[in-house]
Amino acid sequence: MDNVIHLAASINKSYLPYFSVMVSSVFRHRDPARRYYLHVLSFDVTESDLHDAVPYQTDSFKLSLLDVSELNKLLAGYHFGSQFGPECVFRLGLIDLLPSVDKVLYLDSDLVVLKDISALFDVDIQKNCLAAALDIGSIGMVSGYDLREANRLQRLGIDNSHSYFNSGVLLMNLSELRLSTSLNELLSWIVDFKPEYPDQDCLNRFFSNRTLRLSMRWNVLFDSEGIRVKDIATYAPKPLFRQYLDARNDPSIFHFAGPCKPWMRYVDGSQLFWSEARFSPLYESVVADYVCNQAVLNSSSALQPVWSTFDDLYFEVNEGERIRADLHRRLTDAEKRIDELQASIDELQASIDELKRLKTPLINKVYARIKN
Repeated sequence: MDNVIHLAASINKSYLPYFSVMVSSVFRHRDPARRYYLHVLSFDVTESDLHDAVPYQTDSFKLSLLDVSELNKLLAGYHFGSQFGPECVFRLGLIDLLPSVDKVLYLDSDLVVLKDISALFDVDIQKNCLAAALDIGSIGMVSGYDLREANRLQRLGIDNSHSYFNSGVLLMNLSELRLSTSLNELLSWIVDFKPEYPDQDCLNRFFSNRTLRLSMRWNVLFDSEGIRVKDIATYAPKPLFRQYLDARNDPSIFHFAGPCKPWMRYVDGSQLFWSEARFSPLYESVVADYVCNQAVLNSSSALQPVWSTFDDLYFEVNEGERIRADLHRRLTDAEKRIDELQASIDELQASIDELKRLKTPLINKVYARIKN
């Protein structure tokens, strides 16, 4: 067994505080008899930033910054959507960026490690290219919660959608990957197919049949939006759903894979995150982010009744204005008809007056004739 554990993570400067929490959790649960080397992929983080995030580096726990400039050039102009940035596919570059390393454990930065990960790194990956845990959310969707996901995966050429894995915790057999594919092949597929989850869909497309499935304890996906557990996951095959529930009760890694994070608001697993975050050198930054997000949420909540009242009043004012305009139109029409009627009456009166005027001479003439 190699005494060195190679780790990798991909971040940008804005994610540095949460990366610091993740690394701190690795450090706290490490085996002091092993050496941990963490390779950081980033285009804007500096060595100074890494020192601020992880100032406790030693000979047995080191960080190094990998040069991703060429990789970043290959991705120039590619739009990753609102959810992701180029960092999500940097992990694919480890094939070329670590030419002398045979195996590396990739970790997302929105997770906390709760047990020593040397046991995960030491998994016998054999001739598999990857080792990863199944994605209970995706499998729940393709099993009946949302069959559009099955159609999406099929269009990408991912036929075995019930074995879809999550790439946030990824044991990579770099030796086998180099023999099986190239970085250009993987990136070309992403550019051509534009998958919703760039790196994850790509890895499932190319290596589904050469991926060792890990216990979900090594990548417990949190209850995103409060629907992953009680709604989505219940559609998965029952044995798999039970494995997920068991893993939630005894997680080795807890992963906040979803749009809402524990530094934004209270979510499933927040207590696990904060129990690790307090040991991070950038703890104050994480707390400040949480406070700012809470202020925004609270302001939004406080103003909601105001906006609701405003909407109601706006509707009532608009409705009153509509009624007033309708009455004005009706009155205008009535006044116009009265004027027209008055004109008719005036004309009739003129005719009557004329008849009266003509009546007297005519009678006089008649009488005169009779008289003569």
